[in-house]
Amino acid sequence: MSDVSFTPPYAGEPVLERRWDALGAQSDRAIVIAACALLAAVTIVRAVVAARLPLTGDEAYYWEWSRRLAAGYADHPPAIALAIAAFAWLGTSPFAVRLPMIVCGIGTALAAAGAASTLAQNRRAGVLTLLAIALTPMANVAFAEASPDGPFALCWALSLFFAAKVHRDKRASWFVLLGIALGGALLSRLFGLALLAGVLASDARNRRTWAACGIALLIWAPFLFWNAAHH
Repeated sequence: MSDVSFTPPYAGEPVLERRWDALGAQSDRAIVIAACALLAAVTIVRAVVAARLPLTGDEAYYWEWSRRLAAGYADHPPAIALAIAAFAWLGTSPFAVRLPMIVCGIGTALAAAGAASTLAQNRRAGVLTLLAIALTPMANVAFAEASPDGPFALCWALSLFFAAKVHRDKRASWFVLLGIALGGALLSRLFGLALLAGVLASDARNRRTWAACGIALLIWAPFLFWNAAHH
């Protein structure tokens, strides 16, 4: 009696799993590319609007701040003035004044997406977050006109991203970057104090989180001294 080869059931299952994994990876890449394309389209629209509309009174006020840099101002911390001053080499057109906010919009969407992906361990969570940031109506206001909301949103998103990295990764560089991002948030709006408290409460047992908050307060200190000197 001749031997008959026998193929066990599900012998091809590992191959099928690999194929499904490959299809899933391709699908994820397509979704990421589509989301980035949408962010690019939204950014172009913001840039066109920023170039066409004249500056408002508040925007001109912040632009005047950028010409007289200081550690603080009567209404807000100095981040908005520093952001506008960083692009002063482009001139004094409305687009040049608003360009830092457009850049902040791109950075905010990417950093928030990175935070969501890191926390959820899922790329699609990051894509959904990117879409939410890009399509939120108020985001188009914050990232198309010169206001403290642009730098604050960017530093807020970066703080969440670096906080997620500090929680999951033990590399020392993350807590330094977290401290810088939190400091930037404090120098953008006083609401940054709530963000600092939230980050600290979320991982209070981690000494690096405390160190990051210490770095943030050191960055914020010149603004406090400025306020004390100006009553």
